[in-house]
Amino acid sequence: MFISIAQYRSVIGRHDNFVKSKENSLLCKLLKVIRDLYNFFGPSLLLMLINMPYCYVALLVILLKCGDIEKNPGPPPRQCTKICHINARSILSDVDKNLHLDSQYSLLDDIYETLVFDHSFDIIGIGETWLDDNIINEQLELVGYHTPLTKHRPSRAGGVMLYVRREFVVDRREDFEFDNLELLWAEIKIDRQKIFVGVGYRAPGMSALEIDEFLNLFAQSYELVLQEHSDAIVIVGDFNDRCKTWTDDHASSELGLRFFNYLHDSNLFQMINEPTRLNKLLDLLITDSPGYLEDYGTLPQISNIDHRIIFGSLKIYNSLPAKVHRTVWHYNNADFNLINKALETSPWDVSFQIYDDIDDILEYYYEILYAVMNEFIPKREIIKSKHDKPWMNGYLKKLIRIRNRWNGTFDRTQKLEHRFIRDSSRKLCRKEIKFAKRKYYGKLKSDLSSGQINIKRFWGIMKELYGSKVKETIPTIIDGELTYTTDLEKANMFGKFFADTCSLPPPILYIILEFPS
Repeated sequence: MFISIAQYRSVIGRHDNFVKSKENSLLCKLLKVIRDLYNFFGPSLLLMLINMPYCYVALLVILLKCGDIEKNPGPPPRQCTKICHINARSILSDVDKNLHLDSQYSLLDDIYETLVFDHSFDIIGIGETWLDDNIINEQLELVGYHTPLTKHRPSRAGGVMLYVRREFVVDRREDFEFDNLELLWAEIKIDRQKIFVGVGYRAPGMSALEIDEFLNLFAQSYELVLQEHSDAIVIVGDFNDRCKTWTDDHASSELGLRFFNYLHDSNLFQMINEPTRLNKLLDLLITDSPGYLEDYGTLPQISNIDHRIIFGSLKIYNSLPAKVHRTVWHYNNADFNLINKALETSPWDVSFQIYDDIDDILEYYYEILYAVMNEFIPKREIIKSKHDKPWMNGYLKKLIRIRNRWNGTFDRTQKLEHRFIRDSSRKLCRKEIKFAKRKYYGKLKSDLSSGQINIKRFWGIMKELYGSKVKETIPTIIDGELTYTTDLEKANMFGKFFADTCSLPPPILYIILEFPS
């Protein structure tokens, strides 16, 4: 996609048309008032003029020109998806199994206090749970999390468990698991991204045959996961590798370098490189997507557990609520003459009689401006879904609901007349969707071809077309017969342009104010 140098310059540097537009007649008048006052009274009242409300009103009008200024700007803070693992070594130790779990203390209380309340982990893996089938998963629930996924060992010790926040969609993937491998798999959907999370445990003291079986089953399980598309794969657990650091010779490990080499050959990355129990590295965080990890490491032990907590923060974000209520202002249909009259007759000076604090005065100005704009600028409330395509509208949603309704009716009845109506609604729906797409992309093309496109609309179109698939950058610039494609060429071209057109500001005039004693 290409744009001309004139288009790009108009997008990034042309502000002269702003002060000439009819919407800003009030701003011009305010600036004229300030200028006249300065010329009449002279520099001795300069400091007083700065504190007068005209400056604040002028700034508010400038902000109002943008059309979407919020009192508390910015989207809600986005949080990374945080995952952790802890080796519990019996999650229900010292618990009376004859009493209900909620009525007594257990290690789950410490886990909730530390991992949920203090650190807000979204995905929590627990190793060596030492649970059996006599404990139902519903008894182990934590507030705000799905019923935990568990995998028990027939004998004492071992066992793994996984907690996932209720905001995420989670499915147990037993088709990736093997009976003789303590590795639990879950498919987790976070907004439109999908990750696979595995929680594993390998008991120490395995024989050579058992080690061979562990490595073979681990490889088979991972190959099954690879056959399905995902944005990231993360495996956490205590694998008792017993190395001091991940990059040493693993001389003290039962596995030697076999597990290390398998991960390396499979393009998997083990991120933890410090001891997790005494002076040994036992608990691992393995992933195929290290670029997704914003942070990782260990946290101190909790309660009587002698393993450190391992954690990682994935750059996979939970988005806004499914439906967002928005106010759309139709500025093209606004009556700016009435707006100017209303603002000219508004009681701005009353604020000084009511308030002493400048913040209260500014809030008073904001309320007047909002009331005037609300009166003379048409607006409407819309409900937008985060999953909506940019070309989607209310009419298409209605057609889709009708199509789905008749599709379900025909599936139930199998009547020919219902089939005819279903097919007709399908054809109409396809036709209108094609038309909406064609209209939408035609408008995008028209906007990009127009030399009047502003910077906000330009980058909005870029985001609509490319989303987050590519790195945001300035598109290819065409200046006459010259084409600038690389970042260096564009930087040099713009640097030369601004150097040729800009000049140093005039010398600062220092005014010495003298007040009568």
